[in-house]
Amino acid sequence: AKGCKKTFSYMRNEPCSSCRGTGAKDGTAYSTCSKCQGKGIIQQVQNTMFGRTIRQMPCPDCGGSGRTIKEKCPDCKGRGAQRKETTVTLDIPAGVDNNSYMKKGDKVLVSPNVTGLSEWIEGVIIDIEMNPIRGVVITVETKEGQFFDVQEFFKPCA
Repeated sequence: AKGCKKTFSYMRNEPCSSCRGTGAKDGTAYSTCSKCQGKGIIQQVQNTMFGRTIRQMPCPDCGGSGRTIKEKCPDCKGRGAQRKETTVTLDIPAGVDNNSYMKKGDKVLVSPNVTGLSEWIEGVIIDIEMNPIRGVVITVETKEGQFFDVQEFFKPCA
């Protein structure tokens, strides 16, 4: 199979560009929360026949921050983030078959280019992450230690 590039899009929360993630309209400030007096927590007292119960919980008005926004950003409605579409392009290496994938716990062979040894060695995938610069980076545990590199240096055990 030939290698290729695949592009896909998905929605994610990104900091609001208007308020730079603060949630406040530009030029406005925060004020101390009137419900919790800036503590970020409130107490709820309940009297029962067994005695008094006091529960502490995050303030519902300020979300536990102790401050409220005087004027909310009109673009994000005070949330500080907006849903935006993000596009990612992945390089699929040559030799990968349709519907094949690697996941944590899979046994793989690690390239000598990664280990510095003379032959491929067997290991188990302990982490897979998407690096915006390098692409898919895989971390493998072997008898010789841990190794990580881009996915092209690992191949599934047959």
